[in-house]
Amino acid sequence: MSGDLGLTKRKVVSLASYLNIKVSVGSVCNIHHLAGKILKKPYEEIKQYTLQQAAIHADETSWYRKGNRQWLWIVTGAKGAFFKIDSSRSAEAFQKILGERPQNIPLTTDRYGAYNSYEGPRQHCWSHLDRDFEKIAERENVDGLIGNRLKEEADMVFSSWRAFLKGLLTRKELQAYIKTFIMPSMKALILLGSAGQECHSKTHGTCKRLLSNFECLWTYLYHEGVEPTNNLAERDIRPGVIYRKLSYGTQSDAGETFVERILSVTATFKKQAKNLFSYLTACFTAHSRDAPIPTPL
Repeated sequence: MSGDLGLTKRKVVSLASYLNIKVSVGSVCNIHHLAGKILKKPYEEIKQYTLQQAAIHADETSWYRKGNRQWLWIVTGAKGAFFKIDSSRSAEAFQKILGERPQNIPLTTDRYGAYNSYEGPRQHCWSHLDRDFEKIAERENVDGLIGNRLKEEADMVFSSWRAFLKGLLTRKELQAYIKTFIMPSMKALILLGSAGQECHSKTHGTCKRLLSNFECLWTYLYHEGVEPTNNLAERDIRPGVIYRKLSYGTQSDAGETFVERILSVTATFKKQAKNLFSYLTACFTAHSRDAPIPTPL
């Protein structure tokens, strides 16, 4: 009810009463804390499994503990996802979340600076880029001209990607098309925006940042399983956002542990079309019998 449906403790109590189950808010809290402990090993298995995917995505959103801002991070792939709450939104926090694993898997993110610490292949999200191009296009004079042209290039990127997904283009044909018709004009426009004396300072700054990480726009062309957008992470982190809005965050370490682990198990089971209720029942049954906790994978 909490991890999948996002119900608050009081709503869990209300729903349980409809099923003739008597439980207090305190009992629900205790069950959450116990679940957090029971799911320790499954959580670690999901984390390691996710970090072994062919490609991963990452995102972060605000979280609150007793009214103080924290950050809810997600790392997700095609078949697994894990969440981590941290007090920091820094590059150090992101590296701590990844752990000691070799950073050689393609990572798709937005252009937030903390992700610059990643040492492996990176893909910047074209959906975010398209929104930035829209902002440039809304400015006057040269900025507007550059922004509109960049939007046209972005449209070509999306249309060619859709053609590839439909099987109308091979990967080699996609690469050749992008290299021939999009990369050169994109770079020329970004150079103009970064160096143009008549451009708005915000246009100048955006283009300079794009120029310094220009290769991160095209990783999806060369790595199987990499997408040009970070839509996967944005979709997968949404349950955490809803949980935060309904519950107003957490109050303790135990509460944060429960949220991280139950959201991770829930997200992974949805990706793999597995029965979450049956698994959680099996976990609690194993715990009550002092038996090994079943693997989630």
